[in-house]
Amino acid sequence: MSHGWLFAVGVLVTILVTIGIALPVYGAILDGRYQAEREAADVLDLSTKQTGRRPAALTKRSSI
Repeated sequence: MSHGWLFAVGVLVTILVTIGIALPVYGAILDGRYQAEREAADVLDLSTKQTGRRPAALTKRSSI
């Protein structure tokens, strides 16, 4: 393999690796920005409890 081709393949691999590393880093930066916005918005989590329902221990059980 000539020196020119070897250099070109090395540059191509370097570009691919740089893109492969840059995308997750950029995504982490954006995720951090959105997390700060969510915390600043004082968003309340929805309750997982249902209204009008009694706990299972207090309900009447039918005897079979």
